[in-house]
Amino acid sequence: MYRADFIAYLNWKYVLRPITKRMDKERLYRIVSAVVPRLLPVAAALRKIAGRAGARLIPIVEYSHLKLPPEVNNEWAILDTFDMYSPAHDHPQRISTVKRWLTSAGFTDVDVRRGPNGIVGRGRKTLIMEQ
Repeated sequence: MYRADFIAYLNWKYVLRPITKRMDKERLYRIVSAVVPRLLPVAAALRKIAGRAGARLIPIVEYSHLKLPPEVNNEWAILDTFDMYSPAHDHPQRISTVKRWLTSAGFTDVDVRRGPNGIVGRGRKTLIMEQ
């Protein structure tokens, strides 16, 4: 799940989603499909200059660092940007909250940490079989 921290809330999706999540999804997709291809070169240039932080200055998702064919990069950028702005629900959590949830659910050996795209958690749960 997504992290709830100051840096995470600086993401464009939390600035724009209060508006975009209420939009008609087809209209939002048309807008994203028109805007993303125009912003891709700018985002790629910013990524070259300032890395991941540079790419995040533009309110789209882009994958120039993966060296994808241009048409694939464009398609992924459109789809992931739409995915970023369209959900009605996105409830970032703190690591301590996720640990508490897993522990309260009876998991042992709980390990919750920052992952590449938010929070990653795991634990063990023993199943009791009825006879």
